[in-house]
Amino acid sequence: MNIWTQICALLLLSTLFFVLINQPSLHLETSRAFVRFYIASFVCNICDLTTLYAIHYRAHLPILFVDFICKTYLCSLLCLALFAFLYVLTDISGYSKKFLNTLVVCLWIVCFGCILIYCAPIYYYDNRGVIYSFGASVYATYLFSVGFLVALFYLLISQKTTIYATRWKVSVAWLTLWVIAATVQFLNNEILIVGYAGALGVTIVYLKLENPEMYMDKQTGLFNQTGYDARMRELFREHSEFSMLVMTLDRSYISMIQKKEQMEAFAEAAAFLRTFKDAQVFRRGDLEIVMIFSEVSRTRLNVDHIMERFEDSWGAGGRFEFHPNFVLIERADRYQDIHELSGVMAYAQVNFSRNAHGRFLIVDNALLLGMQDENVAEKLIEDALANDWVEVFYQPMYNTEEGKFTTAEALVRIRDKDGNIIPPGRFIPIAEKKGSILRLGEKVFEKVCQFIKANNLAALGIHYIEVNLSVVQCGDRNLANNFIRIMNEYRVPAECINLEITESASIVAKEILQDNMKRLIDYGVTFSLDDFGTGQSNLNYIVEMPVSIVKFDRMMTQAYFESAKGRYVMEATMHMLQGMDLPIVSEGIETKEQFETMAEIGIKYIQGFYFSRPLPQEEFLEFICRRNSVNDEA
Repeated sequence: MNIWTQICALLLLSTLFFVLINQPSLHLETSRAFVRFYIASFVCNICDLTTLYAIHYRAHLPILFVDFICKTYLCSLLCLALFAFLYVLTDISGYSKKFLNTLVVCLWIVCFGCILIYCAPIYYYDNRGVIYSFGASVYATYLFSVGFLVALFYLLISQKTTIYATRWKVSVAWLTLWVIAATVQFLNNEILIVGYAGALGVTIVYLKLENPEMYMDKQTGLFNQTGYDARMRELFREHSEFSMLVMTLDRSYISMIQKKEQMEAFAEAAAFLRTFKDAQVFRRGDLEIVMIFSEVSRTRLNVDHIMERFEDSWGAGGRFEFHPNFVLIERADRYQDIHELSGVMAYAQVNFSRNAHGRFLIVDNALLLGMQDENVAEKLIEDALANDWVEVFYQPMYNTEEGKFTTAEALVRIRDKDGNIIPPGRFIPIAEKKGSILRLGEKVFEKVCQFIKANNLAALGIHYIEVNLSVVQCGDRNLANNFIRIMNEYRVPAECINLEITESASIVAKEILQDNMKRLIDYGVTFSLDDFGTGQSNLNYIVEMPVSIVKFDRMMTQAYFESAKGRYVMEATMHMLQGMDLPIVSEGIETKEQFETMAEIGIKYIQGFYFSRPLPQEEFLEFICRRNSVNDEA
């Protein structure tokens, strides 16, 4: 008998069976659909082999029994085509309403096809070891199977953009193989290769698409990033309840866990996490482990157990300790999709130290409200930049030597769509955090240059305008080029600009800042050291950085009036700076007494609410015209 292809197919599928049962699984929808596809292929090959024996020994068996065996095999072919179709459909739509409606239609078609197969006549050929069946029953099988294959190809072509590229290519490949085998067997009944082609196709699908190894992290035995992405897509598609625990190691562990003993300790910790039966554990990159719990009600109990165990040591002799930060999201399924959940995870980790209790942070309503406010502020910034709702207010600064206002600090403001001013404390930190401070800072500088060009400030007694630079701006390699370009565009003399920097700017990007300062100073721009008195090494900063003005922070100024120590520190610092021929600005002056005291001890510039709050440009011009003309007359 020509049974060798069937035997080879069964051996191939049997080998695949032992691989399947010994591999961990994510239990994805597609994985479950593949198992059904595999079982249908296995049953189909057994029926194929049984059919050959039934035909060969039909003289010794009831003819109705032989017909039943042969037609059952033909029905199994039809069912195999159905499960192949459902496997691809599962990947596209999951167990959605569309899937269930399609399933019902397919089941009716299969039932009708099976009835037709069982009712139609069938004939047999058995000569010199060549065995096959033919007749209307066989033709009906080909007709319905071809219908499913055509539907499969149509599904793959129409949904090509929906299916991942690798899955699409593999699906087309095994379907093409199947169609070629069916065509060959249809044209030559003696070549029985459909069963083997099906088994080969199942094996290809497993190796390329369903092999659990592609979802595994080999070092720890945990699932990897690919597995995490696949599982998350499915959880949101199924609207399943789940909670999530994110454990993040400090970056100092990256080099540590590359060594053998430390890696063994890390693998031991991973093995402990795998003992939680209602959880799936994923390693994302070097530093992050994510646990997804399906039993939401038991999550807190599991988390307490995990945190308690991580208080102890790991590895041989208990030599190694891991102290991760824990972020718990109790109802992760409440978010709209994986992107929103990832945003929450990222926000929680970035703001961990501010919101956590020790090493544990639970994502609660307060944290989510903070994230929502941050998103709103980010949207406000984007809208303000897009719609030119960015404004610059100016706070006058009094020159005690000249007896009038000779400069001002430019302060950014933005408006919402209703025209309301947004407090800078609400959007400046977000702009720095999200990176939009670069565009915002450039917009402010451009508006300052426009203001200087449009108004003869020198005639009003204004020597220059001070513009604040954020830490992010100071670390921008293109800062000097962009500012010089803007000054050239508006033909603003460089001596009309003073840029304020803080000590923390040099901590982040000292070399870049110094390069930018050199280029701008060579161009004619001056620099001020803002918020002096809030850092830890301001004296070194003044020595290293080419600043020409120093601004005393409001807190330092207030300390002068509130304590003897504060007065002593400020006077000593002031004498040192005056000895270095550095003019001083005193911020936060609010009363006449404070103003007179600062002027008396030799502070050159006075800034504060005693004179004025930050003003819109028209009000600022009016203020300067009025106050400087009075001073001139006096």
